Amino acid sequence: MMSQVSNDPITSWIYPVKSTPQVRTLKDTVKHYERSVAPEQFQRPESWKSVDKKKYFTSILMNRLEGSFVFVDLTLAIHKLESFAPDNRACTFFKEFKSQGYNYLTLDANNRLKMLSALLKDEWKIPAGNYWYVLDDSIDHLELKSTTKFSNLPEVVKHLIEERQIIISLYTQIDYKGLSEVFLNVNSGVAPNPQEKRNAFGTEWADYVREVRNDNLLFMELIHGQNHMRRLFSDNWIADALCFIRNVSPDKVSGIAQVTKNVFYTSDFIQSDADYYTSKFRQLAEYITRMVKDKTLDVKAIIRPASCMNLLWMLCNGISTYDQAVKAMIEHEVFYQTKTSMNDNGRNFTWACAFLGNENNKIRMMVLPEIIQKVTSLMPA
Repeated sequence: MMSQVSNDPITSWIYPVKSTPQVRTLKDTVKHYERSVAPEQFQRPESWKSVDKKKYFTSILMNRLEGSFVFVDLTLAIHKLESFAPDNRACTFFKEFKSQGYNYLTLDANNRLKMLSALLKDEWKIPAGNYWYVLDDSIDHLELKSTTKFSNLPEVVKHLIEERQIIISLYTQIDYKGLSEVFLNVNSGVAPNPQEKRNAFGTEWADYVREVRNDNLLFMELIHGQNHMRRLFSDNWIADALCFIRNVSPDKVSGIAQVTKNVFYTSDFIQSDADYYTSKFRQLAEYITRMVKDKTLDVKAIIRPASCMNLLWMLCNGISTYDQAVKAMIEHEVFYQTKTSMNDNGRNFTWACAFLGNENNKIRMMVLPEIIQKVTSLMPA
């Protein structure tokens, strides 16, 4: 079945179809969907911490497994698309995963599936502690005095875990934009944040932001920490930075809001612009990493995300060499630490760097061009 083609880059034009929900045991689910892939476009990155895994393990023992596992059958989905929409983007998307040996695409429950697999394969060790588990209509106690593998649990507990049941929703017909719709719908209970929603947009800018992040993973971890992928934090920073360098100038100051980033994600993709931004992000990553190594400033000042974003803007507006960048960051820190009021509301540059609102960016545009003018006059390229 096919609905009218839509020009909206978010809405689907091929009606998603799924088979009747199945009930499978945990053991069978792990085995059957072992060859599944969770594309970063439509799944949160695997991000469960130890506390999350322990809570899920507890819910398994107490037989409180809620929420379905949502997959796409790649073989059937490819067959359907080839029959009436072979040029649809999803057809190529699915075939690429199929060629890599995957049979299913995970749309929801990636963290749960990975956790179950690690549990049953002894890759995740169960923390020591006191646990309760449901056995028929009774509750029994399990005490683990030390960290324990699944294979070392009492036989009855292993059996109960393997035989716990979950619901599987399996899509057999869906297109790329339908993937986005389903992702948003199945996550309505734990609502995706604005960046996770943008990540699911079927647009070239959505692809591009992921490419920039993957191209600069070490830099993203340097300025945002080890959890930079959690809730797509780095991607949101990149989106902010792109809108900042695209939309803000001394002659045209505007705030960066969620709607600004949504509009950007659905705007026309211009390859020459993308290539230019790629080079600037790489230059920024190279310069910041080198500054940390050279100890040109206190490390916290160098890797402050707002300072890095401001330096990126300056790299796009006159700063060109490493020595200029170092001098610009030194001058930037002077402004940042001075705390002098810069408008009638008593706001200073430090305050301005905390957000990307209209008033914040007005103050940034009072400072950053001045830094560029001073640095380039003292240190011509």
